[in-house]
Amino acid sequence: MSNAASNLSEPVASEPQSLELKRTFPASCEQLYRCFIDREHVAQWFGPTGVTCTDVAIDARPGGQYRIAMANAAGNPVVVLGRFLELDPPRKICMTWAWESQPQAETRVTVRFDPVGDGSLLTLRHEQFETASASRAHTEGWESSFDCLAAHLGAASGADGA
Repeated sequence: MSNAASNLSEPVASEPQSLELKRTFPASCEQLYRCFIDREHVAQWFGPTGVTCTDVAIDARPGGQYRIAMANAAGNPVVVLGRFLELDPPRKICMTWAWESQPQAETRVTVRFDPVGDGSLLTLRHEQFETASASRAHTEGWESSFDCLAAHLGAASGADGA
């Protein structure tokens, strides 16, 4: 039997892959923290450009679960889910992360919020990817998501101050 099919997939990395992104937002740590744990805020910004949240369920407490259903630009459904490992308002959120279609590929996301000047520094660390391509894809997704978060914060500041 040929190994051609198995050669098409990327080998599992010998060391788990991770990414770390930092971005400053013109918002308080409290505002940014709420944008990650409040269902109404998450529904407005979560996901990269072109993705729409269709259903958001969040039980924001240690051990609580979240499930975010989205539709990508082509209208295809995608769902991310996990559980909160640590919540330290308004400084830190640590949670598991898995795509519903691949629950065995669970990773970990840690988000920190630190005050800087008139805003806050958001540091996101996403760890335990099995492949470098998964890490790269999530880097692109988070960077685009941060653009959506910035737009949401701008819109929210005109309405209710996020």
